[in-house]
Amino acid sequence: MTARIKIASLALLALFVISVAAAPARADLIRLESRIAFSGQDLVTWESLGDPNGIHTYSDTYAFIYSPATTTSTPSGLGVTISTTSLGFMRTVQPSNGGTNFTPGDILLWPATGYDGYHTTAPITISFASPVYAIGTQIASDDFLGFTASIAAYNNSSGYLGTVSRNGYSTPGPNNSTNPNLGSYVPYNPDYPEYAIFLGFSSDLPVDYIIISCDRPGSTQSFAINQLSVATTPVPLPGGLLLLAAGCGRLLAHRARQQRRRQPSS
Repeated sequence: MTARIKIASLALLALFVISVAAAPARADLIRLESRIAFSGQDLVTWESLGDPNGIHTYSDTYAFIYSPATTTSTPSGLGVTISTTSLGFMRTVQPSNGGTNFTPGDILLWPATGYDGYHTTAPITISFASPVYAIGTQIASDDFLGFTASIAAYNNSSGYLGTVSRNGYSTPGPNNSTNPNLGSYVPYNPDYPEYAIFLGFSSDLPVDYIIISCDRPGSTQSFAINQLSVATTPVPLPGGLLLLAAGCGRLLAHRARQQRRRQPSS
């Protein structure tokens, strides 16, 4: 290999490394379908959500928060901001009959347009005062039909990191999705068990905020989430830079072996 070819090869390698480094970051998101993975981690609940002056309480189980953005914190002190593009939020308690598929007593958060005004398809944005690495919650629709829940992850410096999604089916069976109990609202279909599905992810890159959405074709109803599990420590997943370094190392080793084979033996 001549000196000119070596220089050209190194230049191409340098351009490759620069182009990869300049490309938008994408996280390795591993979808989680159970809260078990968050054992011992932090938790965001909604009991005290919102400024008391901006809350209209209608009963022991219904309260409307007159603000599209409000703040709370976890037991460890992690600051959390919750926002929506609708008028505000409805905070409810899952009843022991009716409602949707959460466990009776669960504190739920809904994007809403007013008291009993769940007619909005607005998503929920949740931002964290410091980065997190794993997030998860249960999700169900206000309509008794199939839905697709999604959580998109974002980093303040890198932007969009990725999305995890999962299909579910809402019914008026408040049993935490343990058995089919569709009642008289919809005909039972064994292919669609009732679900307040758990959806989450672990990430190899820090996450500053997430957007939770629920797609229900033909519906204008809202959706609810219960408590949000979060992990504030990194999850050891292979990152893009590690893969790049490993790839460059294999490339250089391959070229070194080729060069040794071309050298004349003494």
